Amino acid sequence: MTAPDQGTRAATIADGPQLLALWTLLFAEPGRADAEPWQTHALSWFARFLDEPGTAHFPVVEVDATIVATAIGTLEIGVPNPH
Repeated sequence: MTAPDQGTRAATIADGPQLLALWTLLFAEPGRADAEPWQTHALSWFARFLDEPGTAHFPVVEVDATIVATAIGTLEIGVPNPH
């Protein structure tokens, strides 16, 4: 028996569909349709921010070329205000 090929790396734009699949597992509701409107929005959000390392970071854990875990860190810079 051989050990699975596993490791961590930064996500790339090509990983968008796999990231969306994980996100869908997190927010899936029994009995709801697979193609919810939020999924289209999430996929475009991933595409927009995956190539912006100064704004967001997406480390992924891969096992045998399949993403099995991720974390998402975003940076928001704003001017202080009363709200």
